[in-house]
Amino acid sequence: TYDIVLANINRNILLAFMGDMRRLLLPGGILLLSGIMPADEAAILASAQAQGFDLQTKLDKDNWLAMQFIAG
Repeated sequence: TYDIVLANINRNILLAFMGDMRRLLLPGGILLLSGIMPADEAAILASAQAQGFDLQTKLDKDNWLAMQFIAG
């Protein structure tokens, strides 16, 4: 298990591996996701919350998003 997991990849991969990323993180661990298109934000957020992640921070730059979650 890890304290931090970082993934900079497309929506389909993030959604497919959200459960695996949760299993890899210690409680209170940080999940950093980037390379997210704004249109995919709702799907990523719903999937992360379903796995027990809490959104901490969201950054938006040049039509790309980065999201930071904490593992519950």
